[in-house]
Amino acid sequence: MLTPLNCDLLAIADTDVAATLGPNASPSVSAKNTKKLIDYTRSLYTLPSSTLLVTPVVTPRFAISSTDSLLKSLGRLAPSDPTIPVQTHISENRFEIAKTLERFPTAPNYAGVYDMFGLLRHNTILAHACHFSEDEIELVKRRGAGIFHCPISNFNIGGEIAPVGLSLDRGIKVRDIGISSLFTLRKISCQLGQSRNGCFGRLLAVHPHSDPTCLDRL
Repeated sequence: MLTPLNCDLLAIADTDVAATLGPNASPSVSAKNTKKLIDYTRSLYTLPSSTLLVTPVVTPRFAISSTDSLLKSLGRLAPSDPTIPVQTHISENRFEIAKTLERFPTAPNYAGVYDMFGLLRHNTILAHACHFSEDEIELVKRRGAGIFHCPISNFNIGGEIAPVGLSLDRGIKVRDIGISSLFTLRKISCQLGQSRNGCFGRLLAVHPHSDPTCLDRL
């Protein structure tokens, strides 16, 4: 029987949308559910219409929403398959950083939290990364991790700006533009609609006799 999650996976696998997927669950079952989802997602690759658009991913969300036991479990799961990416949030704002260091007092810095649990590696995707220290820059580069730049989330949630140029100059991978939440996705959709309507309004202002149906062709 297909669950709603399974149906969503099948729907995504049959489109041109690339996605990474990870379950949210309690610490006691998260690692087990993650392994099940990894196995199921990869079983989709055998379907006639399947492509490699859906990638299972280990997702501890971000440090202060995770327990030590959860991070340890995911840190043991990730090395079992080096091809599985790890994705999480990091250094989105200074309040978050302070709370993370308070929550993990033995960690040298925010990136060090993920590193000490074995979750910072060559295919780790770090969303945001607005406030890296010099030590974090060196650590992320040494582990070969990359950054997902999420400008709309950064601007709307905390007015933050990620120093993408600095990261690139220091040899850290920056992977396109990320969408870190459904809130961001809705914001993008709304902004695109506003931009589209704004362009059409300008067109009508300059050419008042234009066919309004041309909006559908923009």
